[in-house]
Amino acid sequence: MNQLSPLTVPLVASGVVPVFEGFGADDPMWQGAGARSVSVEVAFAMPFAAPPHVQVAVSTLDADQSRNLRYRLEVEDVGRKSFLVTSHVWDDTRIGRLAVSWIAIGEQAAGTGPGRAGRSRAKR
Repeated sequence: MNQLSPLTVPLVASGVVPVFEGFGADDPMWQGAGARSVSVEVAFAMPFAAPPHVQVAVSTLDADQSRNLRYRLEVEDVGRKSFLVTSHVWDDTRIGRLAVSWIAIGEQAAGTGPGRAGRSRAKR
């Protein structure tokens, strides 16, 4: 005999998070060369029941126009409460500012509220 699954409540959370900003001599994404990366942790306002599906897209990109633009974004370490966004650049690429938009879709954890997540908090 088949058992019915308990009713699940979908949870969708989204936001925009700055990954880095810096145009100075000490800012590796602007002045550095070769392979470089920066990560930022995004904390969900409400936990998911299980790690959600996360998508990211560039929302702000300020780069040196005299150089080739080489970058890659990765979503890493997705958990119930947070995930990491990592930006990788290489060769002579110079990026001074990068922000990403994100959306997470999953199941709401039991007892966590009305089904909305609100804004994200970035941890550096």
